[in-house]
Amino acid sequence: MAAAGLLAIALSGCATSSSNVHVSNVERCVPVTVAQASCLRDAETDVTIAETGKPSGDFARMIRDAVTGAPSVNAALTRWQAEEQKIEVARAALRPGAELFGETGIRGTYGIANTKANPYSYGVRVSVPVYDGQRGLNAARAQSSLAAASKLAAIDEMASSILDLVAASASVRHADAIIAIRKDQSGAASALLSAVRSEQTAGTASKVDVEQVEQQLSGIEVARRSASADRAQAVQSFAEITGAAPATIGAIKSIAGQLPKSQAEAEALAAANNPRIARILALRDAASLDKDVADAGYLPSVSFDLEASRDGDYQLPGMEETDFSALIRFSLPLPVSGSVAAQSKQKAVELRAANLEVDATRNGVFAGVDAALARLGLVRQGLAQAKSAEAKARSVLEGVKAERELGERTVFDQLSALNAYAEARIASADMAYEVVVAEHLLAAQTGRIDEIYGIGLSR
Repeated sequence: MAAAGLLAIALSGCATSSSNVHVSNVERCVPVTVAQASCLRDAETDVTIAETGKPSGDFARMIRDAVTGAPSVNAALTRWQAEEQKIEVARAALRPGAELFGETGIRGTYGIANTKANPYSYGVRVSVPVYDGQRGLNAARAQSSLAAASKLAAIDEMASSILDLVAASASVRHADAIIAIRKDQSGAASALLSAVRSEQTAGTASKVDVEQVEQQLSGIEVARRSASADRAQAVQSFAEITGAAPATIGAIKSIAGQLPKSQAEAEALAAANNPRIARILALRDAASLDKDVADAGYLPSVSFDLEASRDGDYQLPGMEETDFSALIRFSLPLPVSGSVAAQSKQKAVELRAANLEVDATRNGVFAGVDAALARLGLVRQGLAQAKSAEAKARSVLEGVKAERELGERTVFDQLSALNAYAEARIASADMAYEVVVAEHLLAAQTGRIDEIYGIGLSR
């Protein structure tokens, strides 16, 4: 389902690179709507969605612009940024903490003279973590893995958006091709109707001949309107992703040169590049570290605490004293409630589930790769056969037209040949559309569609 002119792609692929949440091309920096700034930076990384090359063609440029402005992509990027910030929150627990404090109240005492009954104090406290069984460190590492998984989810959202936008664009061009074919078919049928009417006037054609052609013209108009409705639906699908209907859609070139040629090559590419596999591996790492944190719940905690304060009493003005302390604090949890054991068991089950999800995800991705590769081979064969059938149908039509002029063929014969040629052209357009979709589906399954379209987010 697509025009014959849909095929052929020469989009150069490039390696992705990591950094800030904005999209930029080689000449300029274009912010993603997430951040009203040319670059968003956190304390650790410079995370950028950037064009990693210059794929040729207006179509590739349109897809890049559409993806970088897609709300779903920007939402995924924002979620990733939020997870990145949580890393710093987790790391902060590993650093010394300090606070200024002030406190006052009433103290009741009996039998002790000159005891402060309305005390107050103010000062500063500092606590330096010394040992916690690596709970804090593993928690920060687990959050880093969750942030990596969120980043890979954003990459997957970009890849899915590219695939959906290409499919919607190919549907638009396919509908345009069908409309053009129906227009040509209508023109040829109209010319035949004029000739048959002249022949009816001359007495060499009947009323039935005229009605046959008129009926055919009505059917062509219905088919043309159906194709227009399909086009409107494809435009709507595009707009649902970007929020706006596409402008003129340029020719979609073939990306065949950047696709794997064998099942082994395709699966190797998917294992290395598919973001769904990488994401589930990051989530498994996070689950493993979470289990380490839970297991460390039995271990002691040690901190070095400093405090300096001024103490006084409202009833004894001018009698402030300076206090200070330097203490080593040691605490050891007692597993009396069973919560530590229960949490450890919970995290063990979650880790087991994460391992199973890794296997399931890999199996699903490899099955998708194999199916996409097989589909591409079949539709390429179908396109070659459709083109051959189209050429034969054209030759038959020309022969029938010549024979009818000699009186050897009927109006019905010419109508049938005309219809057969139009349907052969439509079959070619259909298969051309299928090839475009199958090529891009394989690129998405192998995890390279973002590179091919020159949009990168380092992994």
